[in-house]
Amino acid sequence: REDIRDLIRLLNPEHIIPSHGDLKKQSGTLDLAQEMGYKINKTVHSMQNGQALILK
Repeated sequence: REDIRDLIRLLNPEHIIPSHGDLKKQSGTLDLAQEMGYKINKTVHSMQNGQALILK
């Protein structure tokens, strides 16, 4: 978990999209991003196979 936190701090992304595993496996990264101030469905996104996300 701390390695993901360090990576997010280092990269400082505008949006976070966990890309590995199902929702259960993504939930750790989603929770961590929320703790770091990212907002669900605004700056942190949970995607499933076949879904598309358009960033403007």
